[in-house]
Amino acid sequence: MSPRQSKKITDQVEAEKATWFAPPLAEQKLREFLQTWPLYRRLTFKVAFPIREVSFPRALSMPCSNPACRDEPTTTWTLAQEFSNRPGEMQIYQCVHCSQAEVSFWLVARVSDEVKPAPTAVRPANAVPVYRTASVMKVGQLPGWSIAPPKVIERALDEVNLELYKKGLINMSQAYGVGALGYFRRVVENGVDALLDLVQHAAEADSDAAALEAIREARGKKNAEQKLQLAAEKVPASLRPGGINPLGVLYGNYSRGIHQESDEECLTIATELRDALEYVFGNLREQLEQAKAFRERITKRAGGS
Repeated sequence: MSPRQSKKITDQVEAEKATWFAPPLAEQKLREFLQTWPLYRRLTFKVAFPIREVSFPRALSMPCSNPACRDEPTTTWTLAQEFSNRPGEMQIYQCVHCSQAEVSFWLVARVSDEVKPAPTAVRPANAVPVYRTASVMKVGQLPGWSIAPPKVIERALDEVNLELYKKGLINMSQAYGVGALGYFRRVVENGVDALLDLVQHAAEADSDAAALEAIREARGKKNAEQKLQLAAEKVPASLRPGGINPLGVLYGNYSRGIHQESDEECLTIATELRDALEYVFGNLREQLEQAKAFRERITKRAGGS
């Protein structure tokens, strides 16, 4: 098979896997891509009109490392410069708050020449009824993509698991999906008993008998996947923000087979698993600890009155 034939097949596969994005969603996804995606991970999408080039957002929302922005969790960054230089193009954004810090992205973007009919169901009203397939990838970023764990994760994990988590981030930064997923799975396996404790505390606060019974059954299992499944099936209401079951998301991504997936597919799973880990081990755990401390203070005051 010639390189040209191989590229054509690759392009066809990417086009089939591409997701439909209406124009506002395309801009949102490109903003997310610039702000959070690591190098070499390709975003492929379809827009329901015949775009000829990828248009990047004019503004981003990210933390700034400048000391002047220390008290700002996130700041607005506006597009300061953009220029093309084969291969790829450079997008440079400047922090609006301090007007000093800059972040640069070296990007390779392409739009297929082929125009296809767009189904009416996904086509924006009054739009031209055709689409092109576009893809974009970061090949460079300055300052580099951060491999520092969030503070909530640093507080939640012990030294061994924090090191595994960092290795997962390092693999993710280079788009090594199989490696990243493997390390994050190890963190889940090592921390499954702590997750059971988390669910038990919430179930006790909610007086959720079904969840407490599921936790008792889970503690009798030796396999981490079985433990996590039982806990995820009976998560109490207080652990379901907006009706979403974070342990269900964690279990779903943990239990997906690592061996039959491609590196790119593993990277997608690893990203979702990382997000679930950060929420469950970090934010959710801190929220429960704060709620527990509050209840204890109120109970103590009530008992002393």
